[in-house]
Amino acid sequence: MKCFENCKLLENIILPSSVTTIQEYAFSGCVNIGDIGLSSTQISTIDTYAFKNSGITILDNTHNVISFGYGSFYGSSIESITFRTVTIPSSCFFGCSLLTSINIVSVDTIEDSSFENCVSLTTFVIPSSLRIVKSFAFRSCLSLSSVTLSLDSNIDQIYGGAFINCPNLQSIKLDSKDSRYRFSNGALTNYEETNLITFIPSSLIDTYIVPVTMTSIGNYAFMSCPNLVRVLFSGNSIQTIGRESFKDCPKLSFLYVTSSSLTSIGESAFDGSPLLCRCGSVRCDKNKRDMFISKGIPTISFKVDCSYAGGSCGHNPTLISNLSPILITPLIVM
Repeated sequence: MKCFENCKLLENIILPSSVTTIQEYAFSGCVNIGDIGLSSTQISTIDTYAFKNSGITILDNTHNVISFGYGSFYGSSIESITFRTVTIPSSCFFGCSLLTSINIVSVDTIEDSSFENCVSLTTFVIPSSLRIVKSFAFRSCLSLSSVTLSLDSNIDQIYGGAFINCPNLQSIKLDSKDSRYRFSNGALTNYEETNLITFIPSSLIDTYIVPVTMTSIGNYAFMSCPNLVRVLFSGNSIQTIGRESFKDCPKLSFLYVTSSSLTSIGESAFDGSPLLCRCGSVRCDKNKRDMFISKGIPTISFKVDCSYAGGSCGHNPTLISNLSPILITPLIVM
């Protein structure tokens, strides 16, 4: 524990092949260590902040499933990682500004902020084993422009904000033979378009029309989408709106949800989206209003006779009168 912490002049050390554990802070602050031979060890545990702000450049070890601690490589000089693990914990590679290559085997979950501020990372392939990507996992990866879903992917949830402030990311790429997922108009859904998994936060689309087949908006689906202004639910299929699904959408000013099939809205679904509290900002089945009110939407949001200027798009009689024909065929308004 902390055996070489802040040994700033340490440059050369080769770990014996028998090493299985790097304890917390062991090489933290060792800015000149470079490659220390992790690829030749039987490493299975790398503890909290073990290589924080260190000069380590490579992790290439698939001999064992590695258990990482919080911030194991936080702020380090690592450039390339190849390993097997089940969970990448919070802030594990936070601020690794030189990281350009990620190859992860058998991972199930990427926790909050795991790769946040990895500003040199340009591509990420979602491996087949990965099911969950949590909030802010890739936040502020400014060079990230390509995220690709493996053909045999099992992705279940991509939390809102996972790719926030990734200005060059506009889509998730799928194999042409993929029969499990679709990506269209900024949103990743299952193939049948009944479940919306996530909407790309940096998308320039400001009006999203939900396909008529959609029954569920996933948890965190539209969370932290700074450009989103309107979401229009077409058809009568939508049943559930997940927790925090529209949280922290500062420009979101109009929801059109007329489905009588709606049965539940998750906790904090509209928190941090203040424009939904304005007059005329929500249109829904009258019998479903209490559901919205219980999640913080005030009664004024349901008014249709807003007399003052400005306000939400619900104040525009022309737009409202044209909504029905618009909803017949899903489209995107830029």
